[in-house]
Amino acid sequence: MRRLLFGTSVLLAVAWSAFLDVGHLAGQATVLDRLESSLLDLRILAFGRRPAPGSMLIIAIDDAMARRAGRFPVPRSQVAEIVRWSLAHGASAVALDMLFLDLGSPADDDALAQVLGQGKTVVAAMADYSTDPSKPACQRAIAVLARASASGIVNISLDRSGVVRYAPALLSCGDTLLPSLAVRSVSLAAQADPSFQRDAVTIGRVSSALDMGRHIALRYYGPQGSIPTVSANDILDGTSTPDIRGKIVLVGVTASGAGDTYATPFDSVLPGVEVLATSIANLQSGDTLVRTTVTRRIDAGVATGLALGGAICLSMGNIGVALVLLAALVTTWLVFVFVSFGHGIWFAMAIPLAALAPVAVLAGAGRLMLDRLTQGRLQRQQDALSVFHAPAMRAKLADNPDYLARPEERDIAVIFIDLSGFTGLSERLGHQQARDLLEQWHAIVETAAAEGGGLVASFMGDGAMIVWGMTGSGADDAARALQTAAILQARTLQWLETVAAQTGTLGIKLGGHYGPAILSRLGHRTHQHITAIGDTVNVAARLMEVAAEFNSTIAVSALLLSTAHAQGWEGANFGRPKSTDIRGRGHPLDVCLWSEMAAPRSSEDVG
Repeated sequence: MRRLLFGTSVLLAVAWSAFLDVGHLAGQATVLDRLESSLLDLRILAFGRRPAPGSMLIIAIDDAMARRAGRFPVPRSQVAEIVRWSLAHGASAVALDMLFLDLGSPADDDALAQVLGQGKTVVAAMADYSTDPSKPACQRAIAVLARASASGIVNISLDRSGVVRYAPALLSCGDTLLPSLAVRSVSLAAQADPSFQRDAVTIGRVSSALDMGRHIALRYYGPQGSIPTVSANDILDGTSTPDIRGKIVLVGVTASGAGDTYATPFDSVLPGVEVLATSIANLQSGDTLVRTTVTRRIDAGVATGLALGGAICLSMGNIGVALVLLAALVTTWLVFVFVSFGHGIWFAMAIPLAALAPVAVLAGAGRLMLDRLTQGRLQRQQDALSVFHAPAMRAKLADNPDYLARPEERDIAVIFIDLSGFTGLSERLGHQQARDLLEQWHAIVETAAAEGGGLVASFMGDGAMIVWGMTGSGADDAARALQTAAILQARTLQWLETVAAQTGTLGIKLGGHYGPAILSRLGHRTHQHITAIGDTVNVAARLMEVAAEFNSTIAVSALLLSTAHAQGWEGANFGRPKSTDIRGRGHPLDVCLWSEMAAPRSSEDVG
């Protein structure tokens, strides 16, 4: 059963993780993207804001600039003034995050085209997927502006939660591949053409990691305003003159009426120009989030490893150790993911956890079912074996499995009881009827012993040995032993009367003694039983012969009787002590015999 559970869990782990890995390695959108986005935001917010590089500046066409122009969009002639100012003050490149798709006034268009042609400038273009998603149309600036300046794609990519995660570095636009505005800007500033590799783009001396489809995984610096920004109005009226020598200037719209805002991990309404500025800054400093085919393969390997690890751990014998190991595996990966993110590497959290979850549930449920079946089997075995020990001894061994592994000497009270004439009766009745009679009588003995606090150490056919002090000495062991002997005599004689027609004449004899004995385990290490041995036990057994010799039902040592009286027993059913020879013993023993007086019927009479 355990092997079946292990095999099923392993197969599920391999199949399920492979299913998840295929989509992840192919860069396909899945239902796990929303979870991964939330977990990514958790990491971003945990590490907090980062200082943006000082190599770029946003000039914002904001509400103040719109008021200055008296209309929105602002005239292209004023955009031309902003570009002219930027080039004149030493900008390494000027990028316009604006789509000039329609003709403006000829004078304004010519003015903007003239200034764009004077330096390193790039104007926004867009890949339009609305008509044919498989072959997007390229929407560029009007011809006069497109001829005067380079063009760069400003498309962005939203995840399932609406957060901007990616910006393409290179995109199919019409019949050509067009770099993004960010790549164009950084290339112009570095005076170097971009070199695209499988998982990276290199511009000059700076290499930046790219995800599948040559997408930049954006690494944000913080909420709005994290990247240096100045109002175009302040630039034009001369109230602000920032040092932009050698910096990239990005001109874009932040006016409230533009509606060009997006959600990011830090801000729910970050202006689109600052999103674009983030991609430019990432490429300039080479600190894009590193999510490549290599990291995706590691994600896939970890997903498979965690799923298999979960299957193996939950199939282990010790469930506590299994859970600790599984928790250690998951924790190790999560810590590694967080530490790696601090260095700008994006490893997936959702895929490995999703790979582990169903395997853990199935393996855990199977393990629970298996454990319950095992527990049931063990309980049945325990129930079957427990009947071979008296209830008091079962409880003692359950509490202390090593009880009497080392012998102990202790004062005990011992009672032996035997049915006289049962051997001949067995011959006449046959095995089955004899067994049925013994079963009835054994029940009488066990009940009386339990009521009196004694322990039936053994049944020997038509005899039994009952011990007080087997599981620990009691203050009234001797008193309880005598009380139980009297009750056993009365109940056995009463029972014999009810079965007299079947048994004929049967008798009983009891012997009892009190004193030191050795309590220990006897037998081979693979088969042991717990008993008491020593002179006290031997004498108690021989006293049954004394009872038979003097035609009495009970013979006990004077020591047992006196000890019982000292412990509060008030019975007066025994005669005076009589010095008696005991077979096999060198010295006589004072013995008291039962006299024909009413015997107590309940153990409640014990003091």
